[in-house]
Amino acid sequence: MRRPIGIEIRGLPAFACRSPVDRGEAAPSRSSPVGEPLFHAVSLPATALTGDFYLRVRRDRAWLFGLGDVAGHGLEASVYMMMIQEEIERLAERDDLPLAALVGELHATMRRELPGSRFASLVLAEVGADGRAELVNAGHPPPLLRRADGEIFALPPNGPILGPLPQSRWSSLTTRLRSDDTLLLVSDGVLEAMSPGGDEFGTERLWSALARDGALSPRELVLRLLDEVARFRGPEPATDDTSIVVIRA
Repeated sequence: MRRPIGIEIRGLPAFACRSPVDRGEAAPSRSSPVGEPLFHAVSLPATALTGDFYLRVRRDRAWLFGLGDVAGHGLEASVYMMMIQEEIERLAERDDLPLAALVGELHATMRRELPGSRFASLVLAEVGADGRAELVNAGHPPPLLRRADGEIFALPPNGPILGPLPQSRWSSLTTRLRSDDTLLLVSDGVLEAMSPGGDEFGTERLWSALARDGALSPRELVLRLLDEVARFRGPEPATDDTSIVVIRA
């Protein structure tokens, strides 16, 4: 079975780390195979266990990246998170399965196997060696696409959250990543981080940070964004998991 590679997970106990953790540089270098996007991701749990997950899986002629958020906190959310990630990896092995259909299959499995009160948001991005990028967003915060020239686009959801609704449908959005374009995925723990004065970090601050720092390497950009969110939050502890994924063409 394929496993995510080149990822970093902070703060999880050993049994919750389902793949090898690279304690050094998590983003592959430009010596990676031609056409392979650079990638770096960090997830900081608000408690001992996390309900967020992210992945990178090699498909037939593309790479599948994802970021998801299972509702709730603690052991139960973490167990469901691992189940969902395992199912995505299993479905991703079916190279003939379109991305929107993969999400539909995942939704059907969740409805069979998880309690009816459980739901998750998810964004998947499949990026080919030619730069073709297909995205399905199931109720997750919109990814931001920063072009190499600094122009930024928000890529909206194209379907509901996973789990609760019996007759759900998802479509996909297709774009193209050109050299040095950056795709940014975040969990709602980033956008909903609260300042001591009660303000949310929000989309506008995230957009401004990406405009300012988007030319940094994926690793540097992730760390810069995490630092900015932490400074905005001040001394107050995080109330939700904080996860950031950066993909660079």
